[in-house]
Amino acid sequence: MHVTSPFEFDISTQPNALRALAEVSLPDDVVNLVTRDYSRIVITGMGTSHYAGYLLWKTLADRGETAWWI
Repeated sequence: MHVTSPFEFDISTQPNALRALAEVSLPDDVVNLVTRDYSRIVITGMGTSHYAGYLLWKTLADRGETAWWI
């Protein structure tokens, strides 16, 4: 792949970064954090990322999940 900008370079490195991350063992504290039950989901953002979270919030709310879009 011919990379012409820093942005394209960043994008081109993401698959390998995700593969490397998938092979890492998570600390017990992190495993406990991500596997426990939560009573609500909070979706936040600023600017464009705020609006990007809207569909996720709407989908969760439509499924009956307690979700906040802030």
